[in-house]
Amino acid sequence: MDTADMISVSSEMAEMVLSKLKMTPWFVKGKYRILSVLLQFTDIEQMMRELPEMQTTLLHCLSNSSLAPVAANVYKAFVLEIKKTRNAEAGAAVWEKVWLEAVLSGLTSHDSLVRSNTSKYLLSQSVKCLPQTSDMVQNALESKLEGNKQASDRPRVLCAWLALSQIRRNTSSVFSMKLEYVWESLYSEDEEIRSNAFSLICNTLRKAEPLSKDECKLLMETIPFNMKVDSAPFRQQLTRDLHNLLVRLRDSSLAALRDGKTELLDFSVDFLDWFHKLLIENLLPGASYQRRKASLDLLSVLYDTLIYRPDVRHRKDFPPESSQQLLAYCQRRNLLPLYSPGSMSALLYCVLDTADLIQAAACSLLMTHHKWPILLDGNQGDMSGQSTICHLLREILRLCNSPKTHESTGGALLCRLVFNKYMLELNWSFSIEYRSEESEFTVSVTDSKYPASTFTFMNFLLQQLEQSLIETKSNILSVSKSQPDVRYD
Repeated sequence: MDTADMISVSSEMAEMVLSKLKMTPWFVKGKYRILSVLLQFTDIEQMMRELPEMQTTLLHCLSNSSLAPVAANVYKAFVLEIKKTRNAEAGAAVWEKVWLEAVLSGLTSHDSLVRSNTSKYLLSQSVKCLPQTSDMVQNALESKLEGNKQASDRPRVLCAWLALSQIRRNTSSVFSMKLEYVWESLYSEDEEIRSNAFSLICNTLRKAEPLSKDECKLLMETIPFNMKVDSAPFRQQLTRDLHNLLVRLRDSSLAALRDGKTELLDFSVDFLDWFHKLLIENLLPGASYQRRKASLDLLSVLYDTLIYRPDVRHRKDFPPESSQQLLAYCQRRNLLPLYSPGSMSALLYCVLDTADLIQAAACSLLMTHHKWPILLDGNQGDMSGQSTICHLLREILRLCNSPKTHESTGGALLCRLVFNKYMLELNWSFSIEYRSEESEFTVSVTDSKYPASTFTFMNFLLQQLEQSLIETKSNILSVSKSQPDVRYD
């Protein structure tokens, strides 16, 4: 059999298989696997004539999580076949004729899963294989956005524009976005649109791309209003996006510091300083739970991004040793006071919060990142920190005996901080006495050395716990009004 006969037989078999597939229900997964292979032996235009409902069927599949990947493989085979058999201009023309309306319909669908899968599978594959298609989709979306601004589908069109812009920014080193649409997205009532807008600003192809002035202005205007959103997934996504932004700022600042680009360096450092001040201000008493939780999460990201820790062996996603030079530069300019008394006070207040998650997050930051001994506002004359810690330990011990659960829990967390940081790491020792007639503690720093000082401290705490148990067994009703809840078998 010669080559012509083989091609004829292959074409006849392909037509036979195609006729069988026309009668196969849309929900059969194997149908799409065969279609992907069949495209190698059938002309695209012929297949579309035989299966005119192909675009609608694939969009239907995108609403089903199990069918979306196999349907995406069919679309990928279409696009690759167009790229292989036609030049760039002709291929883009064929794609526009066959797929543009289907992709636009999927991107602006009422079903959020269809919108997500269209962006993930169809749009990204189109831009990757046929770059000219991104301009076609963008022009179509922007023509809708420039039309009736009160249209009911405008939020979905705006969401589609953001998805396309994100794909273009992640695949091209040269990208310019229309600020009017980004601004509109950041102030949208739809949380999905706002989240996508933050992702567009924060995530780029180049990991060390400097922050532009327009991006900085938009972020400074909108970040404060999006930290009190009730939606936990929104706050988590915002935290991830801002983490990527802070990595960008750190790496671009280090490059500017190395190359002597003072103007760019100062601009980035000023934004970091503003961001840190914003987070500390949102930790003050009276702020909502959402705002304080978001601030603590972002503070953790800020510390993890900027503070070099030699004890961390796994270096991926952790700051390099050169980040110490960036913090030194900030210190010379009196900016980014990560260890200031105000920052420490704000975190100490959070340890006494009524919410367990906020208490634990604040304690983790103090344990992992802050420097000890501490100096609080109002005790700047105490250069050694002894007066500060004695006052703080008296209050901690008082809180441990509080009948209010959040106060006793906060006191226990702070007590653990003092034990780890002062006694184990700094080798400080304390003399503690309890005056029962006044219900007060007296605390002073002594010269005792480790490990005797730690044993003395632990013994004192055990004595307090034992006394509390004895009093609870004798008169639980009276004790419940003056001491923490103690459970025993």
